[in-house]
Amino acid sequence: MVDTLSKKNIELIVALEDLYASHVNAEEQLEEKKEAVASLEKEILQMASSVEEKCLSSIEDVEAELSRVTIERNCLREEITSLNDKLEMANALADENEAIVVEARQVIINNLSFPLSIIFHHKYGS
Repeated sequence: MVDTLSKKNIELIVALEDLYASHVNAEEQLEEKKEAVASLEKEILQMASSVEEKCLSSIEDVEAELSRVTIERNCLREEITSLNDKLEMANALADENEAIVVEARQVIINNLSFPLSIIFHHKYGS
């Protein structure tokens, strides 16, 4: 009976050692998985940070472009206003010149020393 108990004891010790080895192995695997998870979490945070930086950079680029386009638009509006003012002045000068031409024609017609009939009579004779 002692022999059987001794054998049973040895079997239990071997089983316990196997269980302990399995436990140590499981702990090592758990630790490796924890490290892998921590590494992945760190990588995810870095990727998220990179994406956030890229988004902020894109937003800043869009804001800068919007500012540039707004300035350009304002300059073009000022140029259009200036050109419209010049056009109005040119039209006014053209109207004034046309009035002067009409008046000059009238003066020339009124100041002819010979009536047209005399000129035709003299040129073609009768």
